[in-house]
Amino acid sequence: MKRKLWIILALAALLAALCCGTALAGRIGNLNHDISWALSDTGVLTMRIAA
Repeated sequence: MKRKLWIILALAALLAALCCGTALAGRIGNLNHDISWALSDTGVLTMRIAA
């Protein structure tokens, strides 16, 4: 349960950061070992969650 809450909060924080502008454009990163994300220059957010 705590893990799901952490994932939801992390995704909400990421989305909030993306709303602040294009400072993260063209970047990639990891939220933890299970979640990675990439934001293209065109604004497409791709997230991968390992099972």
